[in-house]
Formats: sequence, structure tokens, C-alpha cells
Amino acid sequence: MDLLERTAWQGVRLPNQLIMLRKVLFTLDGILHDIAGPSDSIELVLLQRWLQGFTCVGWPLSARDWIGVYRSGMLYPSRLAIATLQQLSGFSSMCVRRSAQSPDD
Repeated sequence: MDLLERTAWQGVRLPNQLIMLRKVLFTLDGILHDIAGPSDSIELVLLQRWLQGFTCVGWPLSARDWIGVYRSGMLYPSRLAIATLQQLSGFSSMCVRRSAQSPDD
């Protein structure tokens, strides 16, 4: 789950369902830690159950959600460039206003 956190901190927009899944897994991991001790993690328990044929639980994200994550990741560089340009243009317009306000000698 560290991958989700690192991805979110890099600015990729994640679907609400994926964020809620992360919160649920974090809560269940805490409960498992209280019951079984620190040696077990929720990811291992879920993997074991899935490998045993526990497939009655549906996938938490649809193909549409995964496409949204992919598009957000692909568009991140352009959003970052636009934000940088907006900051730079705001800085330059602020400099122009300051020079216009200064009295001429």
C-alpha cells in the first residue's frame, strides 16, 4: 500500500473507491495487529485467502476507475507544467504591478 501513498503524494488523482479501500485496509491492518500481533499484515491475509479460492468478494475498482488512474498519471506532467507556468505568470504580473506603482524620479 505504500505505492498508493507515494502515488497520491506525487499528485496523481486516485478514485474515491481506491482511497476508501486504502482506508479500510489500514483499519483492518490495525485490528489484525491488535489480534494476531505485529508479524501479520492484512495484505498477506488477503493474499492467502485469495490463493485459497476466496473469490466471492468482487474487485473494488472497475475498469473505468483504473482508466481514470491511468489518465491522471499520464496527464500529471502537463498539469504540473501548467501549474508552474501559472505560478510564473503570477510572479511576473506581480513584478509588473510593483514597477508600475513605484514613483518615477
